[in-house]
Amino acid sequence: EDLIRMICAARPRKVVYVSCNPATLVRDLAIFQTQGYHTGEIFPFDMFPQTHHVESLVALEPGPPG
Repeated sequence: EDLIRMICAARPRKVVYVSCNPATLVRDLAIFQTQGYHTGEIFPFDMFPQTHHVESLVALEPGPPG
């Protein structure tokens, strides 16, 4: 949580977030939202076929969703 707040304090124009855990992805996206970032594109990657594991790449941008 502290790292996300530090990243957001730098106000990057875009954050690319990669996750292999859906639960922590949801948790961290909620923190980004409280810091003024919204979810843009989401890309799932099936890196381990025939398993339940999915990697996710999420683009986040500052400001309201548009």
